Amino acid sequence: MQHEEVKKRTPVVLLHHPLHNPPSRLKTLVEGLTDADELTAHLRSARRTHGLVLHGHLHRRQSKILAHDHAGVRVVGATSASLHHEDPNRMAGFNVYEIETDGVVSCVDARVFDADQKTFSVIAIPEL
Repeated sequence: MQHEEVKKRTPVVLLHHPLHNPPSRLKTLVEGLTDADELTAHLRSARRTHGLVLHGHLHRRQSKILAHDHAGVRVVGATSASLHHEDPNRMAGFNVYEIETDGVVSCVDARVFDADQKTFSVIAIPEL
């Protein structure tokens, strides 16, 4: 049984590759996480009511909930911090995560670089 204070903490797992693999086995072997299914099963079995898995590699903003019986862990992909791209979901920027005092991740937004204005604008991260 976990101590009550430990239950409030928000686990954050950092990965280079995303938890979801490309559709082809060959592409997974070259670009993916060969143990993605095992890691996903482990994260689901932890039965945390909250948490984050952060990844890059795809250079694309995306978010999804890794659901289980008690709630879910949010899986978030980030872009490159320096990539200039026409697509706002690939344009340079960074993500901001708001975590409440009870450990629940309440908000995840992206700050996207606007090359014309030389500023950052706030956008929602697309859900998968």
